[in-house]
Amino acid sequence: MSCESTSGVDLSNKNHLCTFKLNPLQLNEFKGTHIEFKTQLLILTSKFTEDWISKKNSDRLDLIFNLYKRGLSNREITDYLILLGIKKRNTQTNYTVKDVYMCIKKLKLREERLNKIEYVLGEWVVNYFTPK
Repeated sequence: MSCESTSGVDLSNKNHLCTFKLNPLQLNEFKGTHIEFKTQLLILTSKFTEDWISKKNSDRLDLIFNLYKRGLSNREITDYLILLGIKKRNTQTNYTVKDVYMCIKKLKLREERLNKIEYVLGEWVVNYFTPK
């Protein structure tokens, strides 16, 4: 099976680069011709940001989010954290239902932000120049 199109463009390249296969008769037509391809690819992502969360805090947040994903209510998560003796990071007081709710809300936004990737592929511009 050939990946060569009828226009002579080889589409089998794994690096997503176009290569042209021309027979010698076609090559004479392009001798001295300058063809330039241009495009712009814009990628917007937060995927490569660095986390500054300590291991202890990261484990605590992971526990809360995993309990939420398992289907536990905010009250059940609060009771579980109190049972384990896990306290809030700054105030060292027990979690309330509202604290757990806000923690989950922020974790959802953080996960969405880290998984969001936007890309824009600009128009292809082909400049074809044959000097005379």
